[in-house]
Amino acid sequence: MENLLLFFIGLTLISCNQNQPISKMETNITSFNIEDYKNNCKRYGDPTQTNDFILDDGLSEFRITIYNHYKPEKYKTVTVQIKEITWNKDDDNRLTVWYGKESDLPWKKVSSLNWNQDMEF
Repeated sequence: MENLLLFFIGLTLISCNQNQPISKMETNITSFNIEDYKNNCKRYGDPTQTNDFILDDGLSEFRITIYNHYKPEKYKTVTVQIKEITWNKDDDNRLTVWYGKESDLPWKKVSSLNWNQDMEF
């Protein structure tokens, strides 16, 4: 959990500044789906919100698509970490991307959702 906290602190510090050398970003964000993250940053700017949690049976409707990628047999026997990152696409629309990590496996993009800020979940 401490490593996850350090990851998000590092992620916040380096943000999505495109003037920063890519090699430095890759060094600070190891084993993360850096290409997908960088593409979203280039397109939409800095994330407006980030959350991290351990996958369990209590996902809200907003996060329900994560269950399409992780069945109960998996997340009840192996700890699955989830990173939730949201960008503002424009004044009204948001993009949320979920990345998942099982044990020692690398991070992977699990799901994403384009949504209007007026939607209720």
